[in-house]
Amino acid sequence: MSIAAAILIGISPFIGSVFTREDETVRLVMFYLIFAALSEPGLGISQAYYGAFRGMGSTYLPLLISIFSVLMLRASACTDIIIILWSCGSVVHSDN
Repeated sequence: MSIAAAILIGISPFIGSVFTREDETVRLVMFYLIFAALSEPGLGISQAYYGAFRGMGSTYLPLLISIFSVLMLRASACTDIIIILWSCGSVVHSDN
């Protein structure tokens, strides 16, 4: 997962330009991909714990690990990123 994260960080400046020519959108895509890549090692660790506990026969503990990793680590991080970008004026919204 760390190797995939490093590759994603490396190619993130170029991926947005494949889909659009708007500089602001390309910049936001780059930031999103970098933040997503930074969460990959944590996702790999949580999946390793999840698989280990499932292999031991436990089903309740993997459920808790999965809920915690999705809600507390990934969803809250995305919400924080959106709030930070919105407060910095990076998120463009229209009045249409």
